[in-house]
Amino acid sequence: MSIFISCGEPSGDYYAGLIIKALRESTEEPIVGMLGKEGIKATGTALWSIDQLSLMGSSDIVAAIPRLWRLKNTIASYIVREQPRRVIVIDSPDFHLPLVRTLRKKGFRNPVIYVAPPTVWAWRKKRVKALRRYCTFMLPLLGFEHRYLRDHNVPSVWVGHPFLDLKNFSFTDPSSNIIALLPGSRKSEVERLLPVLKECASQFHEMGYQPVFSIAPGLSSKIKKKMKEELHEWQFFEGNGKELMKQSCIVIGASGTVALEAMMVNRFMIVIYKGSWLSWRIYKNFVKTPWVSLPNIMAQEKIYPELLQEDASCKNIMKEATNYLQDRKVQQEKHEALKRARDDMGKPGALALWQKVILEGERQ
Repeated sequence: MSIFISCGEPSGDYYAGLIIKALRESTEEPIVGMLGKEGIKATGTALWSIDQLSLMGSSDIVAAIPRLWRLKNTIASYIVREQPRRVIVIDSPDFHLPLVRTLRKKGFRNPVIYVAPPTVWAWRKKRVKALRRYCTFMLPLLGFEHRYLRDHNVPSVWVGHPFLDLKNFSFTDPSSNIIALLPGSRKSEVERLLPVLKECASQFHEMGYQPVFSIAPGLSSKIKKKMKEELHEWQFFEGNGKELMKQSCIVIGASGTVALEAMMVNRFMIVIYKGSWLSWRIYKNFVKTPWVSLPNIMAQEKIYPELLQEDASCKNIMKEATNYLQDRKVQQEKHEALKRARDDMGKPGALALWQKVILEGERQ
């Protein structure tokens, strides 16, 4: 027997790595699937690479539909043929919901576990029915997601965010002069955000700060090479972005998991986003939350400024940054709000619970 894990992007691969490490404490059975570097490092076997699903934005997905459809059917056929005793899918709902639907229609009856399930609380709420019908249970990351799922009769298990189990999320006070600039972990993010961050870097340098760019580990070698060429005048950091954040006084970067990581290491962040016109129109029409970053959603207040689309300009970024850097009262208020948000992360023990749920199928 085996366990099949599928993730579609670097953030999902990060959680895949944590899951595989936790499972390896209790089982030596094969763990295979669609994985990236973190999943492979944790002794998973990648039958498919997350690069095959590395997309950002609805327009990118629309253009790739035929290829993704073939990939979905290929993976589904493998799972039905090999009958792994557990299937774990992580995030990437536009790919994974059709995948699990196909599995069930082809007669696959073993448990399907969804880690970091779709944000049905924010938009496309009809997906709740698909989760209830096709998945055995959910392993959400945050308490409010767990409560929403349970309130809608979707089996969900939660004790806290897995970040709370990790020792490398300890933090010190933000006293350095390093400005952490994170243009993202996807090709399209880097292409859209790197130019404005380079413009900001010049202004921070003139102010006496030390801008340092993050080159995300999940990027392809081609994109990394191109970034290094563009950043030849600047200092850059290769590795996990949270290590750079811990050395900084402020973080400026792409929306996503990085905002949660910034909160965990007690760093103020300016969240920026630039997507395609179609992606933005879909977001504006369907998303019902007033914020895009999880710390703001968790706190139900604007802890982190969110500069989206045309608002993600150097002028606006510098305005928000100087407002924080030059006002002790603002700093105190922001860090008090960050502490309140961290208190809602639950308690340690998520990885042990996930291991038990995946291997034993126990619901809480």
